[in-house]
Amino acid sequence: MSEPGELQSQLTAAHDLVRQRDLLVTQMVELQRQHADIEAEVTSRADAAQLEQVDVDKLTSFSGAKVWAVIKGTRDIDMSREQTELEAARGLLAEVTARRARQWASIESVRRRLTDLGDVEAQLEQAVAAKERHLISTQSAPARELLALAEEQGRLTAELRQLGEAVEAGRRAGLALAALQSELGTASGWSTYDTFFGGGLIATSMKHSHMDRAAELARDADAQLADFGSELADVTGERGTGGSLEMDGGLRFMDMWFDNVFTDFSVRARIEEAQHKAGRARGGVDQGLHQCERRRADVQSRLAAISLQRQSLISGS
Repeated sequence: MSEPGELQSQLTAAHDLVRQRDLLVTQMVELQRQHADIEAEVTSRADAAQLEQVDVDKLTSFSGAKVWAVIKGTRDIDMSREQTELEAARGLLAEVTARRARQWASIESVRRRLTDLGDVEAQLEQAVAAKERHLISTQSAPARELLALAEEQGRLTAELRQLGEAVEAGRRAGLALAALQSELGTASGWSTYDTFFGGGLIATSMKHSHMDRAAELARDADAQLADFGSELADVTGERGTGGSLEMDGGLRFMDMWFDNVFTDFSVRARIEEAQHKAGRARGGVDQGLHQCERRRADVQSRLAAISLQRQSLISGS
């Protein structure tokens, strides 16, 4: 086992590497910002040089500008002026292009230095872990505090994993309910047309086609809601996200073959009831997701605090 002094030196060196990395990252961000500005300037200078070249070409080729300059007797003067402006534009373009190359070289230099540093976080964690093992072996007061922090960290890490699973299940349930609500909306539109505007056999067929599809989506949403409810119970101890959404198959035969106001209104009411239940379930899912996200943020915050507290204990002991 390494001596305490050696362990502390390794820890100090690891912290120094992290600071170097942070400084280089800050430098890289600034260099990349400057590089973007230079790129914009290169584009502007290139456009300006191109325009000057066009002006020169007008005086060297058969064009209206050349004819007019000859008539005025100013062609040589105009050509000299345009050539001078072209050379100036090319000079500015060359200067900013060279500056871009130097800037890129600086970026590459910083990138190489970052690569050479390696995984500084892993190196720091190794140094912290080595010092932590030494402290725990001493059974001192800091050792007992470190053990308590490790226990809390393990419990919170497990909870964070469960919260992640609950959030994913909630998102799947939300997507399933959104698909169901969309299909119910389409079925409702056909039902309105069939009920109040005498849609006939085609409208009735379309209505029931969308109702059948909605029933399939409701079964899928039910399964996703049950999964979310189970995951939610694991982290909150509470169940229930809106209840079953499945639609029964009643009224199909009468509505199809004995189309009348009573059965049409009954089907429409059934669709509206399903829409209400889907909306209520969606609200329950959103509430559960909000609860999980809020708890996950709290757990992540506490884990970050534990990490800092652990490093502080180890570095100061």
